[in-house]
Formats: sequence, C-alpha cells, structure tokens
Amino acid sequence: MIVYQSFNSKGNYDYNPMFYQNFHIIQHFHKNLELVYVADGILEVTVNGRTEHLHKHEFALILSNQIHSFHTSESSSCWIAVFSENFVYEFAKSVSGSEGACSKFVCTENIRQYLEQELIHEETPELLLLKSLLYAACAEYLRQVPLLPQGKSNDISHQIISYIYAHYQQEITLKDVAEKLGYEYHYASRCFNNIFQTNFKTFLNEYRCERAKQLLLHGDMSVTDVAFESGFQSIRNFNRIFREYTGKEPRYYANHILQKKSDDSDPKQ
Repeated sequence: MIVYQSFNSKGNYDYNPMFYQNFHIIQHFHKNLELVYVADGILEVTVNGRTEHLHKHEFALILSNQIHSFHTSESSSCWIAVFSENFVYEFAKSVSGSEGACSKFVCTENIRQYLEQELIHEETPELLLLKSLLYAACAEYLRQVPLLPQGKSNDISHQIISYIYAHYQQEITLKDVAEKLGYEYHYASRCFNNIFQTNFKTFLNEYRCERAKQLLLHGDMSVTDVAFESGFQSIRNFNRIFREYTGKEPRYYANHILQKKSDDSDPKQ
C-alpha cells in the first residue's frame, strides 16, 4: 500500500521538522520536499524503488511526489523536515521534470555544522534564515547529485496527480483526465498503475478520504459539508468509502482520534 500524505502537501510555506528514534514509515508520497539528516545510526531510505543507506552525518533529499519509505534496524536518531517549495522556489524550478540519480548527499563540514546549529532541531527559524538554510542544503544536493530526465511514466503520473490536486472536488474519471492532458486512456492508466501500484479510482478515493480526515479533525464542519468539500458526490458514498479506508464511520472518526490524543497526553495514564 502507498499512502498519500495530504498534510504534507499543503504548500504555502508549510514547514514540519521532527526527530525520530528507531522508526519505520511505509511507502508514502506528498507534494512537499523532504530533507533527511542522520544524527546517529543507520537509516535505510527507499525512493521510487531505489534503496540507499544513510550513515551518521549524511543527508537525503526527497523531491515532490517521490514514493519513499524509511526503516532503521538498530539504534538511530534522525531529523526529518518536510517543507513546501515556496521556501526554495528557484531550486524547485530547476529540478522540475527531473529526478536525482540518488537521494543521498553529504555537506561540507562547515555547512553541516551550520545546519546542525541553526536548522536541525524541532523549532522553526525566522523565515529568511530558514530559506537560506534550506537553500544551502539544496545547493549541496545539486552539487553532488546528477539530475536525470524524469521517466515518461513518472511525468504522466505526476501530471495526473497535479490534476487531482486541482480538481478532486469535481466528479472526474481517468478518461476525463487523460483527454484533458492529451494522452490515450489505456496508456495513461498503465503508466499510473505502474508508478503508484493502484488504480485511479482507488487513489482518488484515498486522496478524498485524507482530505476528509483533516476536515473532520478540525471539528467545525458537519459530516455532510465535509463529504462535499472532499469531493464525494453523496453522503452514502462518502460513508461507505470512508469506512472502507479507515475502518470507522466519519461521525466517529474525529471523536476517536481526539479521545486517543487526550488519553495519551493525560499525565494520570
């Protein structure tokens, strides 16, 4: 299963840094970029089917919509920051339509120490400083990693994903999307299935459910409004698909998650 992370696809100067200890994250993708740093131990990173091993003081950069997963088999400490392209607009423009020959890179000692001091923590630096730090890391990536033309299947699939981002609230089919983008339907379907290991309809429903989950957790919209805001055409269809995707009815989902968070944070537990 490949998970789409809508919460890491917001753009608009979104920045989410976090430290992880001895962790495993299944295959997923998102629109935002992702910078990875190994503070200690070894991290196994798989990007678009290519596996690399990062050791202490090594970095990796995951580009927009690349399918990736993380795994550690021993004691490790890793810092991961997911950030929108707005912070590094010129870099994002320069790598558009390309993919790195690898994801792993190292920084010069001076730059690494600078990043460790100013960036590699769970706080958010002031905007201009944050931009300069992220650009420094991206510049090191470009200095070491050759850029290759994005595979045709990847290119078509990412065009379809971009179309979903913009039109998920409408009633759309892959046939409609392929026609809009100028591709033959069966060819577009084959490319999409090969890259994302699922069909268009399933992916679209999962994307809509992820959007619905975020709206439900805000707690200020009715289930009916959430259904239509997420692109579902009927409440009945929304309830059925959401239950298949999450195992819970929409009206119970937010209460369950919020209650769990409350229990986890209760010092008496």
